[in-house]
Amino acid sequence: RYHGVCQKTKQGQIYYETKIHWNGDLLVGRYENEIEAAIAYNKAASTLLRKGYLKDYPVNYIEELSDSEYRSRYQVVDISDKIKVLKSLL
Repeated sequence: RYHGVCQKTKQGQIYYETKIHWNGDLLVGRYENEIEAAIAYNKAASTLLRKGYLKDYPVNYIEELSDSEYRSRYQVVDISDKIKVLKSLL
């Protein structure tokens, strides 16, 4: 349903795994619900673009959230340290 998000099950528990492609798949994180996972993908894509990793990443549009609710969740969702610490290409 959302770019980069895949539903997984481990020991009967459902979780959502988010990956983004840059020189192979990078794990963004694992999340309790697919909306949080989709927001994390968007945050990872924005982070990569801001650092100069230019690629046409699709955006996950989450229609059930208001703009303010989306922004609030975007600010608190965590993404992988591997993405956060990538060297800027700019």
